[in-house]
Amino acid sequence: VELAAKKEVKILSFSFADRSADEAFETAKAGAARGFGAIAVSIPDRCVCVMKAPALEAAAQGQGLGQLLKPLLHELGGKGGGGSANFRAVFETAAQAELFASKAASLLG
Repeated sequence: VELAAKKEVKILSFSFADRSADEAFETAKAGAARGFGAIAVSIPDRCVCVMKAPALEAAAQGQGLGQLLKPLLHELGGKGGGGSANFRAVFETAAQAELFASKAASLLG
């Protein structure tokens, strides 16, 4: 578990070698419910789940996660999407998923 704090915005980042995409989603959801931005990666499913807490609204400059992360998703060759407060992406490789998670954390933080 990694905690990154920039500009008073806290983002929890998880990478699971043995958890499903659904479990990663639930982890990200739990982090957001506690007031954090949360990014959870399921290595076996090559899936990244991102949840935005209310405190991240300012960091996103009013953009929903879908608007903010869709260009990055396309840049890295993933599939997925989301709305204002959550985003889910699937990639061909685990390395792509981890790179997406890292870049998403930078965008949100």
